[in-house]
Amino acid sequence: MLAAHELGMATSGEYVFINIDVSTGSHAEKPWVRANETNQEENEKAKEAYRALKTISLRRFVSTEVTLVLNSFTVSYSIQGM
Repeated sequence: MLAAHELGMATSGEYVFINIDVSTGSHAEKPWVRANETNQEENEKAKEAYRALKTISLRRFVSTEVTLVLNSFTVSYSIQGM
């Protein structure tokens, strides 16, 4: 996104960037911040560039029904000795 920012692609309003997040969303709150790898100026540029980024994330289920189904798979798997 920093490269897109430098090229004016992330701030012109002409481009949209799509990100598919298959992880647990560990950077979900401020995904542009890389505290150990960048300085404040780069983080600000990245924040501005991230306005053009749309992220598609996996849905997390937290319902009791899903938990029960997952637990039944775990129990079944353990009983079969796998």
